[in-house]
Amino acid sequence: MQYCYIIAIITILVVQNTGMRCYEEDSLPINFNQRYPSFDHSQHVHLHGSYKVDFTKEEIGSDFVVETDSYFRLSLAPDKVVDVDVYLYKGDSMIEFSVYSFREEYIIAKLEPGDYRIKFNPYIYDDELNEESLSCQILKLEVDITPVSQLQGRHYNCPAADQFPDITIESPFHYDSDSENQEFSLVDVHEEWAKGYTFELTATASQGPIWLLNAVIGHDFLTGNHLQLALVHGSEEAPLCFGDSCKYGFNYVQNRNILQTTLGPGEYTLWIRSVASKIGEDFWGPCTKFSLSVDIVSEDIEENLVSCDAERIPSTLMGPGLLETNGVVHFREEVVVDISERRHNIDFSIRTESLFRIYVEGHRIDIDLNIYNGEGNRIASAYYLQGEEEMLTLDLETGDYTIEIVYFGVYDVIFCETFLLEIAILPTGNLYIPEYCEGNSEITPTIDDGGNLVSTGPYYHILSEEVTSIYSHNITINTAKSLHINILTNFLL
Repeated sequence: MQYCYIIAIITILVVQNTGMRCYEEDSLPINFNQRYPSFDHSQHVHLHGSYKVDFTKEEIGSDFVVETDSYFRLSLAPDKVVDVDVYLYKGDSMIEFSVYSFREEYIIAKLEPGDYRIKFNPYIYDDELNEESLSCQILKLEVDITPVSQLQGRHYNCPAADQFPDITIESPFHYDSDSENQEFSLVDVHEEWAKGYTFELTATASQGPIWLLNAVIGHDFLTGNHLQLALVHGSEEAPLCFGDSCKYGFNYVQNRNILQTTLGPGEYTLWIRSVASKIGEDFWGPCTKFSLSVDIVSEDIEENLVSCDAERIPSTLMGPGLLETNGVVHFREEVVVDISERRHNIDFSIRTESLFRIYVEGHRIDIDLNIYNGEGNRIASAYYLQGEEEMLTLDLETGDYTIEIVYFGVYDVIFCETFLLEIAILPTGNLYIPEYCEGNSEITPTIDDGGNLVSTGPYYHILSEEVTSIYSHNITINTAKSLHINILTNFLL
């Protein structure tokens, strides 16, 4: 039997983008020796700030000259829009580089006398960025250049073993080692997950369900920037971080690694970690000195059906208002992101063989799907990355089933945040295939060169076993514009 889809394209709209205001930060120094006159005399420079750059230019970079053997460290905080890679050149030869994807970029090196250049190479993934916005982007950068002789002359007063703050984190919480005149030391710098502080946040009548966390570890940037804060869910030892399973601190302030986020109810561990690739074997002495501050406060917002009237994830599909008498279910709602539980279960039963489809719209949070049968065996999964849609389509026999919705990773919590969840169940005995198509012909849209829809539809596509492109159309655009397309089709079929 041949099936066909009826597809209605409602609107296609092309509109002009509006420009963005250029930031008022200082421009990236073109030459360190000229921008910082004391550098020529002392051969030492330590800069930190947000610097304006123009990524429409062919090359972005900073030059400097060192006249004595020197240590060099650079840290570039990640940007959510433009991924910037960093390269260090001596003359025409590249000697170091950092090419992580949307992560902190860092370079450590021991420099001989010579002429050097730092190059910043952007990779643009957002097609909506126009030339105007690219001409004013921001680099959050920290750089330290210090002569070897100055560093080797430093005196270290180190204990025999690691020293960490003896604290128990709760909510609300405030701790600042600087105000208490305390200093701590990491002796075993090669122990990556050096110290973890596990805490639990529980919503009550007086606080929650959103908390603000601000944690800061202070250190000497040149010798101690291998220290970094990390936040993970749960209390596991030495967590394995991938994707967004860990949230890291960054150098938003000079000589400070800062982790700021909003949290929902749950168990977390705040880690002090030492990143081996950032140590620099010649950079550190017998220990690394550091300070620590941690603040947790509850936002005075209560998320309930009055303050947030969005739908909750249902615990079952069998209740009144969801399951119809003929066994049909169609649930399509914007549901609240409730990360008080990392996993949410939706139970349902199939009384006769049925078609099943579940869809989750792409979201800033990585939302994964599992389907389990009555015996607890997982029969299907969807594990796409953050920002990508998740969907499962199954033929289900009679029995009990559970949908598991999983939030993966650590994210800033947003009050009354939602995502689109759609679930459909249709018994195959009730399956009706409308005779949409006239014969075996297909009808596709007609669009002019300006992006205007000429034909009114509906349109038809004959379903085949092969994955094919139903329709394509090239539109020539001479200025930055936004393209809006709306398509209606049968969700389950």
